[in-house]
Amino acid sequence: MLGLYKDEPDPGWWVLNALHNLGVVKNVKLPKELPQRSELVAEATDLDRRVERVPEDCKIANFIRRNS
Repeated sequence: MLGLYKDEPDPGWWVLNALHNLGVVKNVKLPKELPQRSELVAEATDLDRRVERVPEDCKIANFIRRNS
């Protein structure tokens, strides 16, 4: 399940972000940082409604990392 739009949950991103905050995952690459791929074709027409995910700081994960 991918939450591409604002009204859709994105549990995959939540897990990735949590692991990033815990220091387990590093160097998260976002789609905007990847090179264009000419073989990909956009099927959606409402691309402007998509959410751009960015790593978010998590106070709990930072606390766990600091105290371990």
